[in-house]
Amino acid sequence: MNICIVTPSKNQITETFILAHRTMLKGNIISLYGHTKDSLCTESGEALAELYGVKKSFWFKILPFLPYHYAFKIIQKHREENTANEVLKRYLRANKINLVLAEYGTTGVELYQACNEINVPLVVHFHGFDASRYDVLKRNEQTYKEMFQAAAKVIVVSERMMADIEKMGCPPEKLALNPYGPQESFGFREPNYESNNILSVGRFTEKKAPYLTILAFYEAWKKQPSLQLKMVGEGSLLSMCKSLATSLGLENNIHFLGAQQHEKVSQFMSESFLFVQHSIIAENGDSEGTPVAILEASASGLPIVSTYHAGIPDVVLHENTGYLVQEQDVEGMALYIIKVAENRDEAKKMGQAGRLRVQENFKLERHIKALNQIFIKTVE
Repeated sequence: MNICIVTPSKNQITETFILAHRTMLKGNIISLYGHTKDSLCTESGEALAELYGVKKSFWFKILPFLPYHYAFKIIQKHREENTANEVLKRYLRANKINLVLAEYGTTGVELYQACNEINVPLVVHFHGFDASRYDVLKRNEQTYKEMFQAAAKVIVVSERMMADIEKMGCPPEKLALNPYGPQESFGFREPNYESNNILSVGRFTEKKAPYLTILAFYEAWKKQPSLQLKMVGEGSLLSMCKSLATSLGLENNIHFLGAQQHEKVSQFMSESFLFVQHSIIAENGDSEGTPVAILEASASGLPIVSTYHAGIPDVVLHENTGYLVQEQDVEGMALYIIKVAENRDEAKKMGQAGRLRVQENFKLERHIKALNQIFIKTVE
């Protein structure tokens, strides 16, 4: 099977799920990237418009000598043949693509027309912001409905997202719930339940609310001054969070580690006793799908302190594999951090329960196998 995976951008370090799709799905995987169909490029960076656009014909050379209405028809035909839609159709035909996987609903909007016109099945995979941000939903209110009708299947990663997408007009029979899974390597190490290290992994963006994690840590630190918080990630709120940590006198207790590769993140998890993440609905509506970092932390045997947000309750069972608080409840998060810090036997019990839950319900192999099965049924 020739599968074309289309993504908005190339090689994003935080998009581990897309990397897994590219490297683990069965079939001949061909990648395109671009935020719009006009800007689509191949993996090597060549623009589709350059590779598959129709070149100017002999008639263009003699346009000045032709009657106006003939010249106009030639120019108009050339324009029609070189629309982004026609170029994409030409590419899909030339590469004998059997199925297109659109990573993000916003990508699916760019592709559904071309796929529908040449009967190439389109599978649209929603991930988070594409199902929640107010501006995205408003801009695509009509095009999402059209895409849902044209798509062969629509993949979602949480129960909450499934309900939201159905409300937008997606036929229930086209929806498939398929949560992510962590890389297998995260289950190979044991946490250090005796350490004082707490870990947070995620972009410094509004929906991750790292400043609320810092405030909760500060309240816990006042009771447990030996605690250390390691924060992995980059983003627009990083400078503000560094300033907040300094203003709270935590410059020796909070460590900003920047973006890290998976192997390094796995190492940090093995040096920690707890994972924290205070996800919230951002002011613009942006929210999580099912955070991969939480899956990775649970797979690593870490108890989780997080929020009742998006797909997080699908993974973290309150008082079983960790603790959950309502969004913005800094005091509640601090109390649970202290509770875990003061009871390391319970921390280990929760961490092991979380690891077992991920192994039984959220393995990456299960996620990939489900996608493969969807693709096979789609092209039959």
